[in-house]
Amino acid sequence: MAPTRKRVLLADDDTDTTLVLKDRLESFGYEVTEVSNGREVLEEIKCERYGAVVMDVKMPEMDGFQALSDTAGDYDHFDRGEQGGRDG
Repeated sequence: MAPTRKRVLLADDDTDTTLVLKDRLESFGYEVTEVSNGREVLEEIKCERYGAVVMDVKMPEMDGFQALSDTAGDYDHFDRGEQGGRDG
């Protein structure tokens, strides 16, 4: 069975930045879902599980700080499978 790709939620309202980041993340093997504001982040993590969220801090409707604050302590929507990182 092929390993599943880690999923990343990418939140940024700047299309140029989104294109660059998405391309780079996909080149490392991540499956990327794009949204453009903090409210969309909150809606997306209610429906799907992600290994990580890459988020701009200055976005329309709801900024990244507020979205992060609204998810604080609620880890049920995040994939806590294999722990990655430099050491493992």
